Amino acid sequence: MAKRRATPTIAPNRIHEFLGELFSDDVHAKRVLSLGNAVVGAIHAAALGVHAIGKALAAASGLEPKHAIKQVDRLLSNTEFVNANETASS
Repeated sequence: MAKRRATPTIAPNRIHEFLGELFSDDVHAKRVLSLGNAVVGAIHAAALGVHAIGKALAAASGLEPKHAIKQVDRLLSNTEFVNANETASS
């Protein structure tokens, strides 16, 4: 018998609100939005692969999977975003 995945109980808008409050002074608004979308996808996918996160983001937000996957890929490939996180954690 196949396992059923638990339905995520956190609404996407709550994730965006939380990240907006957390990063509002330090990170550009569009970057925070992209990060929030990736978090929504990761929660809904219960996986950390770019493809799985993108597909789950599309399902959770009513987007085309191709575009959601591309958005997640671009976020994670953005060297400025990665470098900013390394600097912040130091």
